[in-house]
Amino acid sequence: MADFILDFKYQDLIPPHQRIVIVGEASHGIRPYTRELARALKALKAVGFSHFGLEMLPSAYNKDIKRYSASGQMSESLTQYLSQWTHRDAYQTPLNYRELIDDARSAGMQIVGLDIHIDDWFDMEQRASHLKRNHHMADEIARIARQGHRILAFMHHRHAETTDVFGSGVKRTLKEFHQLDATFIKLVGGASCVLPDDCRRPGRLPLEVRAITAGMATERFYIEGKGGLDKADYLLHLPQIVVAQESALP
Repeated sequence: MADFILDFKYQDLIPPHQRIVIVGEASHGIRPYTRELARALKALKAVGFSHFGLEMLPSAYNKDIKRYSASGQMSESLTQYLSQWTHRDAYQTPLNYRELIDDARSAGMQIVGLDIHIDDWFDMEQRASHLKRNHHMADEIARIARQGHRILAFMHHRHAETTDVFGSGVKRTLKEFHQLDATFIKLVGGASCVLPDDCRRPGRLPLEVRAITAGMATERFYIEGKGGLDKADYLLHLPQIVVAQESALP
């Protein structure tokens, strides 16, 4: 289909003046998404992005994170937090995020935590916790952008976008409270399934289904999204694989 664009670079998706890029993963902890982020880090570093912010790390730990960025030594408290976050939220993939954090440091990016501490939101009602966290993450992103830096922020897509269920997302909050624009790229596909009968992940996304129908399930491509303040500007589809094959990915 004509709107499936395979030959592209990250730089093609981002206006030259843009200081904020948000990448939203369709599900936490899937290795193809963290590997795609490693690719994005190198590309965006080359065009002047200097900071990498993560939902998976709390801003309260930014002193520890800054020391890690400088020395490569992650504090015990930060290591424990990362493991606690992934295990308590049932993703159980701390190594994927730790590997991504190491990749960011290797790329020369300053790593920053964006979220509030998990103990301050884990037991809250879901919509209320999302709104609280989204405002906090938007504040942290805006603080960095206001200092003249360019930042790539990585989070679950439900934090970036605005929905009836979860309320205003980070993209809208940045505009309404800080008068800052962001380019939002949503990752889909990845560890999913190639054949409908082999799907192990519930809640198939429409673009994943379209890709299978069009014979594009094993391709990396993007399409333009709905954009605006509420939705992704681009949807980046990663090759769909059977979940059991994920551990074999490079």
